[in-house]
Amino acid sequence: MAWLLQEGRALVMTTNHKERLDPALIRPGRADVHTELGLVCAATARRLFERFFPRERDLARVFEQRLGNQRHSPAQIQGWLLADSADPEAAAQASGLEGRMQDIAAE
Repeated sequence: MAWLLQEGRALVMTTNHKERLDPALIRPGRADVHTELGLVCAATARRLFERFFPRERDLARVFEQRLGNQRHSPAQIQGWLLADSADPEAAAQASGLEGRMQDIAAE
């Protein structure tokens, strides 16, 4: 099956296991740019918080301070923020972020 994209458009593919992909899927010409998204620092997590809660800049700073030197995957941060999307104050506390995400991953 051929994928046809108009000029100026990008197709983004993600995987947690690049090594399991068929090499034909990620060959040059089909997937020209490969970028690994690693763990993010608290400052990047704050920017994600601000995207979820654009009117809560003060709470975003609290969130950044609570994370301190912790590093998490963007998916972990997003999952945390989605779980508390109705309560930005609870999300900002980041209480149990690591433990909660490990529980979800185990499911």
